Amino acid sequence: MRKAKSRITQYGGGIIRLTEYGTFRAEINSDSERVRQTFKRIEEAKSWIDTTQIASMNGVDSLGPIDYRDAVAMRRLIPAEYTLAEVGKFFMERLPNKRIILNDAIEEYFEHKYSLGLREQSLRGSRQHVLRLAKNLGTKTMESITLDDINEVIRVEGIGSKSVKNFRSDWGALFNWAKKRGYISENVVEQVVAPKVDSEEPSTVTPEQAKAILSAASEIDASYVPYFTLGLFCGIRPTELSLLDSDCLTREEGHVFVGSSRAKTRESRFVTLTDNANEWLSRYPIQGEVCPGGIIKAQATLTIVSKASGVNPWPRDVMRHSFASYHLALHKDASKTAHELGHRRDQQMLFRHYRALVSSEAAVRYFSIVP
Repeated sequence: MRKAKSRITQYGGGIIRLTEYGTFRAEINSDSERVRQTFKRIEEAKSWIDTTQIASMNGVDSLGPIDYRDAVAMRRLIPAEYTLAEVGKFFMERLPNKRIILNDAIEEYFEHKYSLGLREQSLRGSRQHVLRLAKNLGTKTMESITLDDINEVIRVEGIGSKSVKNFRSDWGALFNWAKKRGYISENVVEQVVAPKVDSEEPSTVTPEQAKAILSAASEIDASYVPYFTLGLFCGIRPTELSLLDSDCLTREEGHVFVGSSRAKTRESRFVTLTDNANEWLSRYPIQGEVCPGGIIKAQATLTIVSKASGVNPWPRDVMRHSFASYHLALHKDASKTAHELGHRRDQQMLFRHYRALVSSEAAVRYFSIVP
């Protein structure tokens, strides 16, 4: 059987040959080199010549058939008023220029935080939240993590509605940092919807429970009575208590000095030593550190005291919340209570996070607890 003769069609800056097999071979000079591609339809061959010419004019290698088919598919996806070049530019401007898995990003993130002078105590809660994310997504590259991935972690980890906001805040800070570093193009955590929940009053202990706590501490480990005394009756944060020692106490002048190197806010402050706290410290004086053995020993002692006193489980920040609530009920002076807590510039913090509704009569009983 005689094969059909090839026919040549001039098109643009190239030619299209109808081959003896019924296919169309497009040829064009690109960067002083003759390039060829074969297509089943002449329309495809013409489009290839068009795109190859444009690519050559812009210093890009010639497009192969796969690239061409992708370009056709993209053209069908995007609105007609946008060109392929515009879409490509939009994408490239948002494409992360670095790839990093979540585990490595977390390590770098906290190294950055420490380099800024932040303390381990300040970062402990954030680290715990971020590690819950790493537990599920640690080996994924950051730019591949989607909103669905984040929501699935919330579901799998059993993070309740009341906690989603806090987790979202710590995860969002990590992703914002990653975005600035060029690891991701967008912060998907910002799209997480935190369920609306009714606000709850902070947990407090009753005067009777406070006395039971101090009684249990005196029997279990008397060296820790100052820790519970300063927490319950002066409202000093547990992390700050772990850094205090006997030199911070001036009983004659009636205050505890929390220096900037010990304060969470890095601002020095004097905390008033209440009369009943003074009596407890007179009976159980501070021997060196307020937390003998450090924060780990303090947590272990707190767990034992919690069970022995009946305040179990131990509510988070319950001593500071109790002090704030009873102090405000006793003095009826929000600015004074906020000052004692170290919230000099934000009295609303007192009402948002610390104050529970207690009676003035209960407040009198609370600050009358003595050995």
